[in-house]
Amino acid sequence: VSRKHTVVGLILIFLANVNQTEEALAEMQGLFAKLHL
Repeated sequence: VSRKHTVVGLILIFLANVNQTEEALAEMQGLFAKLHL
């Protein structure tokens, strides 16, 4: 496995984690909005 391939893989994993975090935050905000209403 080349080093470049490893770096690309790490970037993809990082982006996937950021995506999941944003989705989780959006879901939490939706739940809080429902609770406050």
